[in-house]
Amino acid sequence: MPAFTNYFAYRSAAERYARSRPFFHSIVTDKIKEAIPLAFPVADALDVGCGTGQSTVALRTIADSVIGVDISSDMLSVALPGDNVRYLIAPAEHIPLPDAVFDLVTVSLAFHWLDRPAFFGEARRTLRNNGWLVIYNNAFRGEMAGNPAFGGWLRNILLGEIRPLFPSPKETLLFGGYIWYLQKT
Repeated sequence: MPAFTNYFAYRSAAERYARSRPFFHSIVTDKIKEAIPLAFPVADALDVGCGTGQSTVALRTIADSVIGVDISSDMLSVALPGDNVRYLIAPAEHIPLPDAVFDLVTVSLAFHWLDRPAFFGEARRTLRNNGWLVIYNNAFRGEMAGNPAFGGWLRNILLGEIRPLFPSPKETLLFGGYIWYLQKT
């Protein structure tokens, strides 16, 4: 795996991101509640790649307690505060938290930054039995103009990486992107 470049390593970049990132729409949390059979609010949720906390704070509408994790201390320095919300500096692939502590693990608009196999292992490790991993990515539909074979990458390679750990992924089309729902059984 190539070395990770942190594009948000400067506070000024984090501040610009906080000002310009689209807010986390309540339609996303509504879709999560519709799609997965958990009693809401869940007790504990983890928001991976949380950046400045828009998605982390939004998860409080469906979770009693939320931890946001991001590799960038500068992003977390401008993260939104919230009741029963805390932030932790850590890479998605090495989350320094105990096993089986979350009912819900989410990634909102950060999936493309992650070492997917390592992250999927961490998500599975930190989820309780029957917990859910939800990946929301409105920026990527698995298509590439002029290259129809690229769609096969999403279905065959990416979902192929997921299925050994989360055997029955579901997906919902939303805002031209996807929400993927993956249950730990």
